[in-house]
Amino acid sequence: MEKQLLSALNDHYNNGFTIRESCKSANISVEEFRTGTAAMISAELRRNLQKQSPTGVIFRHAVPFAGRLLIAACVFGGTIAAWNHIGKAPIENRVPGIDFKDPNGALDKELLSTFGDSFNYSNTLFSALAFAGVILTVFMQSRELSLQRKELVDTREELAGQKLATRTAARIQAISGIIQGYTAAYSANPSKHDSEYETFTQSLERALRTNAPEGEIQKLRTHVTESIRGQLDIWISELRSQQEESLG
Repeated sequence: MEKQLLSALNDHYNNGFTIRESCKSANISVEEFRTGTAAMISAELRRNLQKQSPTGVIFRHAVPFAGRLLIAACVFGGTIAAWNHIGKAPIENRVPGIDFKDPNGALDKELLSTFGDSFNYSNTLFSALAFAGVILTVFMQSRELSLQRKELVDTREELAGQKLATRTAARIQAISGIIQGYTAAYSANPSKHDSEYETFTQSLERALRTNAPEGEIQKLRTHVTESIRGQLDIWISELRSQQEESLG
């Protein structure tokens, strides 16, 4: 039934069949199609709700933790059991081929000490492995700290870039508002403003050619820049400069 329902759903949603054609192709009834689809949707909703519920979240985190705890307990218990068995073997005279008892039946401590010293090579090996593990851990932590520092630097640079972009966008918006104001003033009487601008510009050019006094030249420059047309040109140029800076 489930395979037939999936086949009908595939025909209906992927191949463009009608519900009746899909049911006929999959050999199921329309009622079975609707009932099965509703059941699948309900089951999927229940799974999603379980994943999102606090109980589901706790369960998903608790199961792996319990598994790791069980593994750790088994390793610890096995180590204790093996150590207890191996450690008591010489004392209980359970080492094959070696008799740790003297002729009187007492434990030969000198022989026991010699047997224990024979394991010094393994102690040295495991100590070296432990030291190598410590060095490897320090190296990995150092590398992780280096990556974290690089990530912090990248984040700081990204924040600085965002701050600059925000500041540039705010300035562009402010300049656009100023341009709109001057454009409205210019549109009220464009011929007057053009004539005024041309008069001031020609007077400035004539004063520069005739080497007029600096005060007169400065006054004419002020008239040019403070006119409606002059201000509009200045702010449009500033807007283009800010837009190029934001794109660069």
